Amino acid sequence: MASGKMSADTARLPRIEMLLYFLGFCGPAFYSIYVVYVLSKEMEDTLFEDLELDQSSFLPFLGRKKDIADFEWVFWQTHLKEGLVFCFVGHIVVSRLMSMFLSKYRREAYLAYSFLCLYLVLGWKPLCVLLAHCMVFYAAALLRSALLCWGVGIFIVATLNSSLFKVLQYTLSGEDESTYYLLLFTAAMSILRQLSFSLEVCKLRRDQKAYSLFDFLLFNFYIPLFFNGPVITYNTFHEYIKHPILLDKTRLERVAWCACRVTIWAIITEAAYHLLYFCELEQQISILENLPLMEVTGIGYLHVQFFHVKYMVLYGFSSTIAMLDGIEPPMFPRCVSALYTFTAMWRYFDNGLHTFLVRYIYIPLGGSHKGIVRQLLASAACFGMVCYWHGGQYYLIAWGLLNWTGIVVESTGAIIAKTATVQHYTSQLSPQNQRRLKALCNAPILAFLILFNLVFLGGTSAGYVYFDKFFISGFPFVTVKLLASIKDMASTEEAEAEAGAKAPKKNVSYPLRILYCGECTLPVEYCEYMPNNDKCKAWLEKNLPSEFGKLYLSEKPPEGGDTGDTDKKGRQKRGGRGNIKIKKKAEPQGVTIARVQRNKKKYVTRIRGLATYDIDLEQARKFFANRFACGASRTDEDEIVIQGDVTDDIFDVIPEKWPEIDEDNIDDLGDQKR
Repeated sequence: MASGKMSADTARLPRIEMLLYFLGFCGPAFYSIYVVYVLSKEMEDTLFEDLELDQSSFLPFLGRKKDIADFEWVFWQTHLKEGLVFCFVGHIVVSRLMSMFLSKYRREAYLAYSFLCLYLVLGWKPLCVLLAHCMVFYAAALLRSALLCWGVGIFIVATLNSSLFKVLQYTLSGEDESTYYLLLFTAAMSILRQLSFSLEVCKLRRDQKAYSLFDFLLFNFYIPLFFNGPVITYNTFHEYIKHPILLDKTRLERVAWCACRVTIWAIITEAAYHLLYFCELEQQISILENLPLMEVTGIGYLHVQFFHVKYMVLYGFSSTIAMLDGIEPPMFPRCVSALYTFTAMWRYFDNGLHTFLVRYIYIPLGGSHKGIVRQLLASAACFGMVCYWHGGQYYLIAWGLLNWTGIVVESTGAIIAKTATVQHYTSQLSPQNQRRLKALCNAPILAFLILFNLVFLGGTSAGYVYFDKFFISGFPFVTVKLLASIKDMASTEEAEAEAGAKAPKKNVSYPLRILYCGECTLPVEYCEYMPNNDKCKAWLEKNLPSEFGKLYLSEKPPEGGDTGDTDKKGRQKRGGRGNIKIKKKAEPQGVTIARVQRNKKKYVTRIRGLATYDIDLEQARKFFANRFACGASRTDEDEIVIQGDVTDDIFDVIPEKWPEIDEDNIDDLGDQKR
């Protein structure tokens, strides 16, 4: 970051202090993993005999049996070996052949191949069940009633969890348990896509033609994202399927990197299930509650970490294939060790699901623009939807309530932190001490964030064991040690975030960018060679005055040459314009977002402050227009106006596109007058 006023997030702490934070977190973490490894090795025979751990090892050189308590990992691994991998490989072949020879019929080939794969993998009866779901949703969508679409979605989710319908679905699956669970999982994922499509149709004006049934089926049955996600909304899919990203060298390199990354983490995960029996140990409550604190800590830490790694592998595998088709899927789940707030966890762990919840529940119910009560109700509705969609069991309801409470506490703390009184006292602290204070305040939040997610992973019984070990029987010494270690974790995570915002190298401006002239459409450095140079200069002076000054006003006249008559004040040269005062480049301060009402029903989203981060506003305008499929224009030197209310989406889009802009530096100004 360029020199200027130092913020608490980027304030540099002494290296020795950062080293102590790093060791304070990593030391106990690695030691807890080691003690779980020793415990797993000691209990291998006992667990294998009593709990029937898998005897067939995929990594025989490790000489260890495999923990199969993680049903999801074993389920998808088994189905990949039994045929799904050939579906994905076949899709890649079909996609490449159609793109090279019959690109006009590429979408038709996708759908035909999808039906063929599902017929071979599931059978015709389960496929008919999925098609019936689509027909009901499409009929509801044509009526343009969002309430009806949600009613259909709630009913179909209920059928997946109903005992009566479970028997019917099991029968339609040929009474094969593996096929039944595959139908159950794919139907649950399909409901999110079907809801997305239906609600996008409901957003269309009455005079606009609805999307076709073919579009719906293509979106729902698109093979790379069909079985296990990640979730992608229809508006995003529709844009990429119509205008896919070119598969050039840069794109291929990125696909190759993602494939290598997924493969490496898949091997690490498989090895972990052979060496560390944290899943099985956590499910045995009688064993877990009698273990020493360090073993319990290691089991919980490993479960949270490998839950993230598992979904990075599952989502990454599907996303890498979709990228070959020119589709940009949601970003990979971010490491849970880099997320120390409830808001960040929900926003970045499953970005696709977060986008779905914000777009179809949070914003329609009011979001952040209808007061604090509506905002809390909208957040509660999002958690309620997630709990119900996952099955609605008691432990899921408890997990949802706990996470919603965490969001409420965080939001309240953020409001208090912005009050004049708190700002007055914190301003008396140095940036370094502000950063330390922030890490200290985040430590309890992170502790409960980990604990609440362990309720989701292990159930309420395991969650109570963790709570008892850390906060009841271990109080106060264990609790203080835990919070101190987590404080070190928060400090270390802020250091990792700081690495992406360090100052650029000397004499180099990052990100590298090219400015184009709106008159000749060439880079501005080439304008002087164009025949209509005067028009280029006029456009440049009006739209990019700083570049105009660099290219034309900083040139010195040749020595001894005739410069024409000049008045004593030097304000006007003959045949030229007056000297223009070049504005000093602003230091990065922050990005502001506001919703501006144009008429009774129409809003636009105004963004300011991107230019202070050395971002090309013209490219940013085009990016927003493509991302939101709407109009976007530059109305000022540092202002972009997007047609429609996309304020809530912007908070995810800007940090994702420009990592140098931290989400804490994005300020929502709310509703503003025109």
